[in-house]
Amino acid sequence: MLLVDCITMDPPPSTEDAIYEVIAKAFRKTFVVPYVIPGRTGTKLEVEDLAILHRKYRNVRSVKEATADLRRMAKTKNSMRRGL
Repeated sequence: MLLVDCITMDPPPSTEDAIYEVIAKAFRKTFVVPYVIPGRTGTKLEVEDLAILHRKYRNVRSVKEATADLRRMAKTKNSMRRGL
């Protein structure tokens, strides 16, 4: 299941994270793939939040990055080396 970041003007981080948590928890047998595309949505799920989601929910195992930020991509890879 590919989930695009929240499309709002400025959601509090806890709200954005909560949406991913609710979906990951409700669909435990389905792989959840956060789609980080700030150019279209104006928001960006932080690397640290992705790592937390990955640790809490085994079905969050990958991420689709569309930030064009190679440092962020390397940080994502390093912070989630165990499966993401």
